Amino acid sequence: MQDSIGTVFMVMTSIVAIPLTMITFYLRSLREQNQSWQSEFDRRMSVVESGVTQLRDGFAELERDYATKEEWLRECMYARRMIQQLLESTVRLETVVDKEKSKVSHMQNWSSIAANREPGEFGEKDSIQDQREGSV
Repeated sequence: MQDSIGTVFMVMTSIVAIPLTMITFYLRSLREQNQSWQSEFDRRMSVVESGVTQLRDGFAELERDYATKEEWLRECMYARRMIQQLLESTVRLETVVDKEKSKVSHMQNWSSIAANREPGEFGEKDSIQDQREGSV
């Protein structure tokens, strides 16, 4: 009985294993082919997208070349206004920098005067002696 079950099992295994192996290889080749087609499709789509982008840029440039006088004038006025705002900002920054430079130079002058002065030059010697006499 066990021999017959083993024999049946062996026959069934060979009958099932060979087609399953073939199906597995067939499905694997389908998957690889699908992956290669997908990569080729992605490459072609990127080429098409870059072509569409170039075409759109070309049309935009063509429209720019044939812009009406009013559109050109409006764009020029806008550019002029932006340049004017930039110049005003630059002038404000230069003014702030000049003020800060003058403050720094005044502080340097005062510090050099304070470092080079003689004791008692401004009358503080008497006040220091008065303070010492009052504390004694």
